[in-house]
Formats: sequence, structure tokens, C-alpha cells
Amino acid sequence: MTGVLLPCIPAPSLKNAYLNLTDEDKKTILKVYQEYNENLKLMINRGFSQGTYERHVTSRKHLERFINETFHLNDYYMKDIDHSFIVKYDLYLRIKRNCANNTTTKYIGNFGKIIKIGINNDWIRKKPTAGTS
Repeated sequence: MTGVLLPCIPAPSLKNAYLNLTDEDKKTILKVYQEYNENLKLMINRGFSQGTYERHVTSRKHLERFINETFHLNDYYMKDIDHSFIVKYDLYLRIKRNCANNTTTKYIGNFGKIIKIGINNDWIRKKPTAGTS
């Protein structure tokens, strides 16, 4: 009697199937923000300034530090962004990064552009807060 050979299924694929995760569910905020910044860089002097690009690079760095320090993660799933995340990020900018009100508002606004991309692509099911448009 011969043994039955079963196909080799990679562990992440098995986990995603078990948890019913799609590719959209696996989209992460820092990867999406990086793609946004790469596209923004291509638009310098074509409707966007070098300063705008640099502000978004800095904004992404703040977000990366926030995710690492607050959640002890290297990235965060878009589908898990909620109002609580936004509130914690706002407090992080004000307290840990010592940002003034206008600076915090700018960083939250920059982040809001990424949130909007997530909503428009159905990676985020509903708008986490009214202040991120």
C-alpha cells in the first residue's frame, strides 16, 4: 500500500484561509503610506513641492514610531484602524512627540489622506473619525 501525498500548503496561506483573510484584509498602513510617498515623490514639481513630500515622509516616520511604541508592531492592518487608533495617535503626537496643535493637526491631516485611500479601496470598512478627511 502506498502513502497518499498531500500538497504542501505554506503556513501563512493556511492561517489566512482559517481566519478568512483576503489580500485586502492584509493591507497595512505603513506599506500603503510608503506607496503614497513614492508616488508623491514622482509628483515633485508636477503639482507638489519638495516640502510637501518631506512632510509626508516625516509624518510616516511618526506613524511608524507610534505603531512600534504603542502596539509593539512593525506595521498595522488597515482593516483594524478605528477611532481609538486615531485618538491614540493624536495624543502620541501631542505628548510623546511634543507637537503643537497646528503641527498635530497637519500630521493627522496627512494621515487622513492615507485613511481615505483605505476607505476608497474598501480596506477600511468605515471612516474611523470625522477629523481625518
